[in-house]
Amino acid sequence: MNRLTTTTLLAVVAAGLTGCGGQQDPAGKAAPEAAPAVPVPVSVAVAHVEPSVLVEPVVGTVRPKLQATVSPKISGRILELAVVPGQRVEAGQLVARLEAGELEASRNRALAALEQASRELERQRQLLQSRATAQALVDQADAAQRMAAASLKEIESTLAQATVRAPFSGTVTRKLADTGDLGLPGRGLVLIEDPGHLRFEAPVPESLAGSLAVGQKIPVLVDAIAARLEGTVAELEPSADSASRTFVVRLDLPDTKGLRAGLFGRAHLPRGEAPRLLVPAAAVVRRGQMELVFGLSDGRATLHLVRTVPAADGRRILLSGLADAQQVVVDPPATLREGDAVVVK
Repeated sequence: MNRLTTTTLLAVVAAGLTGCGGQQDPAGKAAPEAAPAVPVPVSVAVAHVEPSVLVEPVVGTVRPKLQATVSPKISGRILELAVVPGQRVEAGQLVARLEAGELEASRNRALAALEQASRELERQRQLLQSRATAQALVDQADAAQRMAAASLKEIESTLAQATVRAPFSGTVTRKLADTGDLGLPGRGLVLIEDPGHLRFEAPVPESLAGSLAVGQKIPVLVDAIAARLEGTVAELEPSADSASRTFVVRLDLPDTKGLRAGLFGRAHLPRGEAPRLLVPAAAVVRRGQMELVFGLSDGRATLHLVRTVPAADGRRILLSGLADAQQVVVDPPATLREGDAVVVK
């Protein structure tokens, strides 16, 4: 079957629009239908070219801006894990306690040594007042007392690390250990995230990374919540991944209801400019799978087969079928046909 040309399609559509309203003569032949005596009043607009920014979507994931794997600084058996996944914690709140019997014994020894050094210093000072000792011995006792105090402070600081606390306010999203496990430096106990500050993270091709700058506004579409958000470029890694040839960009997202870490999204990155031909959406008439536009030529309606896509502002972008600066009929009457005389309201 031969493919219909645009001209043939328009002829078919025009024939359908003219309808079957003509009368037949007694011989059975259709009499030609007369053109409307009165011009059809119509509203018109001008199809014109506007510059537009071309965008390319890149896929990424919503991630928390603050995320930390909380781990102890010392080794010890976990005596208590005080939080569970999903729990809200405040900065400084207890997360876990580790066994620290040896450190407590060391603190007791250091405390006893400090008390003894303090008594010796006091005794030497009294002897110096009665000229029964030398200043050098007093200075020596003073140094010993200060060393004992520093040793106690160091041990107490280490002992405090047996109590693990939340580094910031957030939500516990994962438990990585349990009571009775051996806590080790660098081995995580829980994962904490701040759900109040979220980012969109995506790998960007090197061809698009050059057009981005910190502080730039980028639209982000998150499918799960059907929301179109405005992200702000916060970080752009200066070096590309050698395998994928992409740069990681991170966009700060506004606080939005339903937005959570882990959601899929698309960022629409600019990749240059190009002209586009725009008409009002009300000027496009649909006939099945076809899109039609009525134009004006010498005071009569002309029918054009077009292809369009929606624009962000509600208008239609014409991909083919119409020239620039041509008048088009807006909200054409249902009775308007190809070749009808028209008058602009």
